[in-house]
Amino acid sequence: MPQRERPGPETPERETPATYEEPRRLEDWIRPLFTDSTLWPLLIVAILSLVTFGSAILLLAIRTRNHFALAALVILAWLSADASRSDLRRRRLGPVSGLILAVWSTAGLVAVAAVALGLF
Repeated sequence: MPQRERPGPETPERETPATYEEPRRLEDWIRPLFTDSTLWPLLIVAILSLVTFGSAILLLAIRTRNHFALAALVILAWLSADASRSDLRRRRLGPVSGLILAVWSTAGLVAVAAVALGLF
């Protein structure tokens, strides 16, 4: 059985492939969901789940004046503002801020539609 050559002074080491850098910002984590078309179904399901959760929190907090739902709404609003803080500093609407704005506005529309249709 032939032995594998070990890299030594006469055998150069193979070059390693391009190094992978770990995403550091939230925008770097979310960007592949928009650019890779195989992840679009996952993005759609995640957005619809967040819209459903957000509209339920809005309905519970505003219509029933549930203290726990009001606290959850305040916490979610603070987390949303914190996540889009870097975009707000640069005075631009990046993918993170756009996604947060779209989810909250759609959740608000779903909540209004649920009240108008008599579902809640």
